[in-house]
Amino acid sequence: MIATTEIEVLPDDEYALWEQAVTSAEQQRADRSLIRVLQPEALVQQYPGAPDHEAVDQAVASIAEDSLPDLEDFGAKVNRRAKYRPGGLRVTDITSAEWCQQQVAFTLSAHLPKEATETAAMAAGTAVHAALEAELSTAVEVAVSTVEDGWAVRLVDMMSGLHQLREEGVTREMYIWGNVQGQWVRGIIDQLELHDNGRIRVVEHKTRRKPSLPMLAQQQTAKLQVMTYKLLLDLLPKTCSLAQLTKFFHLLHLDLMRPLSDTVQQHAKAMGVLPDGAQPATLTFIAEQLQQQISYMPQSSTHVKVCYIWQADSEVLGETDYEYDHAWVVFKLKQHIDFWEGIWTPQVVPAQESWKCRHCLFCQTCPVGLDVHKC
Repeated sequence: MIATTEIEVLPDDEYALWEQAVTSAEQQRADRSLIRVLQPEALVQQYPGAPDHEAVDQAVASIAEDSLPDLEDFGAKVNRRAKYRPGGLRVTDITSAEWCQQQVAFTLSAHLPKEATETAAMAAGTAVHAALEAELSTAVEVAVSTVEDGWAVRLVDMMSGLHQLREEGVTREMYIWGNVQGQWVRGIIDQLELHDNGRIRVVEHKTRRKPSLPMLAQQQTAKLQVMTYKLLLDLLPKTCSLAQLTKFFHLLHLDLMRPLSDTVQQHAKAMGVLPDGAQPATLTFIAEQLQQQISYMPQSSTHVKVCYIWQADSEVLGETDYEYDHAWVVFKLKQHIDFWEGIWTPQVVPAQESWKCRHCLFCQTCPVGLDVHKC
């Protein structure tokens, strides 16, 4: 039996191993990292209620003039995927572009302090997600010494989540990735749940700073996010085929036959993935086990759900059920992947959504934002 746990790859960047595998695999092999679960109590204590924006305002005010993008970045065709995301796009890269492609372009080219882009509201939202995760999972720590170790633990975690889904009818923080329109896209699904009809429904949790539902434009980004996860989930059997996994791991310059470290093999045994007395495991062996687990996975539901949660007390403010629209999500993904690939220039917000500019860090740089502030 596979035990239940949830694991996050550190250090600092949630996807550090992924990015470093593409840009500097050999250097990463010499590093030691730690894989662990977030500590929800500490986060909740640090961000107990609605956030204070004073720190953000101070950070924005302190931004050096030369750190902001200049007007040459406005409407420029640049392959931002190759320049900023060599290991593939994140689902949040897609949804950020849905909000405003030009804002994404400015954010990537600007040199902003962390405080300006990672607000207290985001940290409070992280605390809520961590608390939800802790309801279903047990914290464990696994030391890793290679990129292969990190990916092996991630695949073991996926198997753990699939087992939990079958046994308990629900799992959270499910890592997922797939090839969409020729680009690798990855993310973490907040929740998967089994319906009475035996199908899997994808659920996205969105936290709110105020006890109210978001505007339609914000709901649109959540709709795109949860439907993209549903698409990636449907692609998972193909993504986890040995042919696709081999192709993907070779892209990351991983050694599929490199023996995993003792700590990772012990973890795999504890999770029921690696039998006692087995030969030293490799990433290929772990991938084969995952492929078997995926073959037992039920089909996904034609409906997805977004759940809005108040950050202050985790109260559910409302839920929105969507019927999956494959044609719509494919159209949206092409639109934003083309932007990331530099096929077309960044699009600005439509006139009816120009209110977004009042909340943008680049409103004094972007011509559209300047026009809004003149009104």
